Amino acid sequence: MKVIRADKMGFCHGVRKAYDTVMTLAGDNGNGKSAAAAETGAAAESTIGSSPKSEIVILGEIVHNRDVVERVAQSGIESVTDIENAGGKTVVLRTHGEQKSTIEALAEKGNELVDCTCVIVKKVREKALALEQRHPVVVIVGKRNHPEIVGLVSWLTKYHVVYSDEDIAALPAYKSIGIVSQTTVASDKYAHCVELLETKYGKWNPDEGTGAEWLKTICAHTIRNQDSSAELARTVDVMIVVGSKHSSNSNKLFDKCATENPNTLFIQRLSELDPGRFGADMTVGITSGASTPDWIVDEIAGALEAI
Repeated sequence: MKVIRADKMGFCHGVRKAYDTVMTLAGDNGNGKSAAAAETGAAAESTIGSSPKSEIVILGEIVHNRDVVERVAQSGIESVTDIENAGGKTVVLRTHGEQKSTIEALAEKGNELVDCTCVIVKKVREKALALEQRHPVVVIVGKRNHPEIVGLVSWLTKYHVVYSDEDIAALPAYKSIGIVSQTTVASDKYAHCVELLETKYGKWNPDEGTGAEWLKTICAHTIRNQDSSAELARTVDVMIVVGSKHSSNSNKLFDKCATENPNTLFIQRLSELDPGRFGADMTVGITSGASTPDWIVDEIAGALEAI
């Protein structure tokens, strides 16, 4: 069997840095050898120094991938669901970012913070805050209950979150609006929503201060991953997307590949792979979401190559 991996796939920069940071902290804190150092040969950057003395916890899941979360837990760093369980501890902020009020409350309690918020997520926040100064409202294209969006809107005072045509149709009238997106929204989805918003409010006219001003806020890794994977899906007998069902970008990646190849499978780990579906003469493509670790993909690819 021939197994071809997408040119762009797997951990994005933000997830890689967060994972490496946490695993390095685990090693520095006496919880065992740093898996990050073992895998990458380099120590990750920490905002609190190389030898934190307090217990370390993560507020929520570091990424939407159960295997990554379990490996981090095995290193000795547990996840907590709220700040009441973080008293006196060093708190890691996850890649999706955190609500402003939560960060302020932790600071008031004296918790040391390790900020693993993705730099792209932070840039979207900065762009949204700038748009809020120029427009009556900021419209965010994304899933309102996604952690990234929950964190983003906590920094804003004038906003709407939309995802469907109906959401956009229900928006009130404004002289102008600013538009950003969740970093993992499919590029064609964002383009469609922008088109509807421009139809509703007009194109942005900076001289008159009217219309819909939209900014590019989809993560470049997401776009490259989707495009590379869709291109591969067109050429193979079966396409496999590896990722968590709870991961927004993995779900979008599956949708993109399935559009190009109806024989696309979505699995999270090797145990979900059915060898009986494959023949030795097949060509199989494989890709993975931004929070999917390399070791899971390697296991699946190895099993396929052995058929």
